[in-house]
Amino acid sequence: MEIETITVNSDLITDRVLSTGEEFLPDQRGDLFDITAEIDAPPHAAFGIRLHEIDIACADGHIRCLGNESPLTAHDQKVSLRILVDRTSIEIYAQGGELCMSLCFLPIEQDTTIRCYSESGTITVSKFVVRRLRSAW
Repeated sequence: MEIETITVNSDLITDRVLSTGEEFLPDQRGDLFDITAEIDAPPHAAFGIRLHEIDIACADGHIRCLGNESPLTAHDQKVSLRILVDRTSIEIYAQGGELCMSLCFLPIEQDTTIRCYSESGTITVSKFVVRRLRSAW
């Protein structure tokens, strides 16, 4: 895959259980990322991923980011996400491409940490991969 040629390093987190209010922070800082996540979430659980002070929130059968919202259908309570983060844009793909959101933003900082959190309910993060990328230019 082309994106692998610009990967600087990566973190893999597996089988992490988060209860309401809990979070984890992968050991990556930067401004360009390729994030994949597989999350088991019961129907009434709410969780999210935060980067560049922006929340990508999943709750009540929807995904929300930067004032945009789209229906998100979990398959057997599993949510699959791929998030590509550039310096001023976020591309969110869910459930293997069933959903795609393309969003623009102005970052507050160049480098950011990434947080995965449970807002309510207990979720299991089966797999969470953060690849920090270098510029393709």
